[in-house]
Amino acid sequence: HTPVDADSLTHHQTMSSSLILLATLATLATILSLSHAATSPPTSEILWDRYQQVLMSFIKKTKDADMYKGLQVVTEPLDATWDSEGNEQVLSLLLDSSSRYGSFYDPSSLRFSQQYESFIFNLKFPELANGNSNLQNKMWDLRDKMMDQEMKRIQAQNMCFDDYMFFKELSAAFKKMSYKQFETSECASSLQPIHRELAALNSDLVTLTTKLDGPHKPIVDAISRFTTDINVGEYRETKTSLQTFLQRARSNAGTPVSFALNARTELSEKREWIKKKKSGFIFKKKSTTVKTEVRFQSELFEMKISADSMGKIDVAPKGDWFSKHAVHSYKSNKSMWIDANKQFFGKSGTIPLLPKAIYVMYNPKVTLECSEKDAYTLNEMKSSSFSFGPFAKSKGSTLNIEKINDKNYRVTFESNSDSAQIVAIDHELFE
Repeated sequence: HTPVDADSLTHHQTMSSSLILLATLATLATILSLSHAATSPPTSEILWDRYQQVLMSFIKKTKDADMYKGLQVVTEPLDATWDSEGNEQVLSLLLDSSSRYGSFYDPSSLRFSQQYESFIFNLKFPELANGNSNLQNKMWDLRDKMMDQEMKRIQAQNMCFDDYMFFKELSAAFKKMSYKQFETSECASSLQPIHRELAALNSDLVTLTTKLDGPHKPIVDAISRFTTDINVGEYRETKTSLQTFLQRARSNAGTPVSFALNARTELSEKREWIKKKKSGFIFKKKSTTVKTEVRFQSELFEMKISADSMGKIDVAPKGDWFSKHAVHSYKSNKSMWIDANKQFFGKSGTIPLLPKAIYVMYNPKVTLECSEKDAYTLNEMKSSSFSFGPFAKSKGSTLNIEKINDKNYRVTFESNSDSAQIVAIDHELFE
């Protein structure tokens, strides 16, 4: 296999390309032993950067790195479970949570589909060339009525989803029912009248504008697609599915991965940990109210990460509700915006990223070599709930500690989970 290019690791970027998973441990360990002065040990953020650089090197090796500016490393435990019956909605809930701009996956409370809806309804209908004010007014009137119905649809769907989650926990009859099945069977009376009204308004708008030419057409098309698609806010796998990835991994036909981080570390300290982004490569002892970060005191630190398999799952919005053409046509043309002060795109925007691929690991394993004191601290945490970056203690996971010599101990954490673990999400970047 072609060794990883050391020069590519000197750039502090999130850019990446296709999977190159079978790099040798020796090569990666050499690359990661980048020189740092003993008097200036790396912070936990630098350890995260090193982890990110190596993980990204697997993904970006053979393709144009500029295609992967939107790739983000996952720093919190995130299981991939949408392959299970009744959990199909997990994929859509994950991907419709709009992530903030940056190198690390940092979901906000905003929904991508709702922010996209705000964007297309913030687009103007251009003035008609023939000055037909009557037709112009009808177009705007229909648009306003469609916005009202959209608000009703969102409220009804939110109530339906809350009911779905409630009954899913309460009754065994609903545990294996997908959200779409629940929506069809239990929420039809509230949603169907709204869908019918939206379809009728859309038909009127399309009829009104069919014979017109000009820049209004992409806007009408985007509104039409969004208001008539029953899959708004949903996403789908487009190539290799999670189910196929797991089948291959469980039958030892997957693509193994292994890499290491070697570095001097900071002196130990404990502090409350709240911020998700750039949390540091550390164990976090969790409680109901606070999270405590434990940094290692070992002068020499070595961490190895491996997995039985790693793979890529391509994803995209399901159905026709999202118009990429409308975004690219009008995201920078604020003269076509009703409110030009809104921030939808770019680093401070509400929808800077559209998910396009998920990278997963199966049966990850983390091995640490550390001091006796660090080993003792970890041993004290064995009975607690903790996570190590994206790898978390769960049912069946193990944390074993063994003495190597008088100074060093080896700590081995294995997830032993039959689910896949999400380690990175790639996005299309809307700048």
